Amino acid sequence: MLNILLRFGEKNQLKFALPHSRNDFFYPSTFFRSQVKNYSPGLCYNIVCNHMRFNAPEVEKLLPGDAAFFTILRDPAALFESSFHYYKGIVPQTWRIPGKNKISEFLTNPSHYFNPEGINSFYLRNLQFFDLGFENNLEVGDPRVHESIEYVAKRFQLVLISDHFEESLILLKDALCWQMDDMLFFKLNARRAVSVSAMSPELKAKAREWNGADWKLYQHFNATFWARVEAYGRRRMEEDVRELRKRNAEMEAICIDGRGAVVTEEITDGHMKPWQPLGEATILGGRGPRETAHHQAILSPSDALCTAEPEWGVRPRASAVKISSLLNSMKSDSGSGWSDPVFCSLVWGARVPARLLRPLGSFPVRERLSSSLSGAKQQVSMKDQEQRLHL
Repeated sequence: MLNILLRFGEKNQLKFALPHSRNDFFYPSTFFRSQVKNYSPGLCYNIVCNHMRFNAPEVEKLLPGDAAFFTILRDPAALFESSFHYYKGIVPQTWRIPGKNKISEFLTNPSHYFNPEGINSFYLRNLQFFDLGFENNLEVGDPRVHESIEYVAKRFQLVLISDHFEESLILLKDALCWQMDDMLFFKLNARRAVSVSAMSPELKAKAREWNGADWKLYQHFNATFWARVEAYGRRRMEEDVRELRKRNAEMEAICIDGRGAVVTEEITDGHMKPWQPLGEATILGGRGPRETAHHQAILSPSDALCTAEPEWGVRPRASAVKISSLLNSMKSDSGSGWSDPVFCSLVWGARVPARLLRPLGSFPVRERLSSSLSGAKQQVSMKDQEQRLHL
């Protein structure tokens, strides 16, 4: 997802709020606007997208008042398996877990191994709740879990599901009025198959139970996601996904040498090598001809794309999109196009450069975007919500 946003941003020219001297906004600390490089009161940005622990009131102070937000969630069982492996080198409490299958041992008796006060313990429980700015050690029956989910529903106009990534991209494309080529992607930063722990149905159930707040969050927005797909149209979605796969395959044939992700040892260009977990080399990357900047951008890992502007971030979590100059750019009702381009600004709790500049299509697009933005204006007081949720 971040690669898509970075490419879109590089192709355009929006104003970014970037972190200072590192690739994230002092994660896992809660985000504050003072962490933005060269920030001064009154500055307004189009994009906030480096990885952060989300803090809505502080992010909002960087953006126009009608900014709309989007984020993406993952099945907590899959996320737990991934984060358990990816971050085990910096989570000391996992080091004492006996046996070869440490994740199975942990989930058999998590309270025996888990210390909420331990270093980087947030990686081991309800990581998505944590990244969204909430208390991650709440039990699923705690009323604050439900309140937090309601908060997310009000603050984010679009919640995507990474387990249905292609469908998510089509919904995002529709909401932002982007073109299909803006959504092209290759699978980057994936792990080698040998490094992925097998998760039986029983183990997945244990992981979801242990990450109960994340599971409840995921179930809620998985339901709203498929409701959006239904509203979009199942047949229309299937057709668009087929078109996306076709365009991906065409670009892959041009861009990728050997047509597939490779181990880091086979990537000779240092700028194309993905970041690796501490002490391991399990993350695959892309290798291909550097014929054009466009091809290289699609293959590049997120941090490589960021080197064009120093100290950009790496991992996205929460995003936002601002649509401006929408009504002014409309032709008369009798026209079928737009008299001027529509400018859309992208914001997302990770990092990106961007400028959305293209003529939009027909009148229904205006209605769709206006509808998606209307939710942003029906906000409750963020300060009151913060106090209620103990953010």
